Amino acid sequence: MTKYHALIAAPLLAFSTPAYAEPLPKLEYAWQALNIIDTAQTAHCLDKGTCEEANPLIGKHPSTGKLIAYKAGMGAMHFGVTRLLQEIAPEWVRPWEIVSVAVQGGVVVANMRFVF
Repeated sequence: MTKYHALIAAPLLAFSTPAYAEPLPKLEYAWQALNIIDTAQTAHCLDKGTCEEANPLIGKHPSTGKLIAYKAGMGAMHFGVTRLLQEIAPEWVRPWEIVSVAVQGGVVVANMRFVF
């Protein structure tokens, strides 16, 4: 098992349990997929030494484990905020998801310059 298997296993486990009756918005799956892609891109370019992490919370050169743990935590937090919005302000779920996917998609696109 490689260090990147955790990137795939964690979201599959999170989304496979029927903890909630209301289904997740489709854009939540898109955000989680982009989060996984961002993590893989960052881990790859850090391993190659062609980039530095821009997030000051985890440092410029985090270990792969620290990066995965942080991104998994961010994925769990995003999931939690989405669920909370579904309960208390369902009209805000779609705008939240659109902005989140746009930002995360922009990060993934920006990372392409380091990956290729």
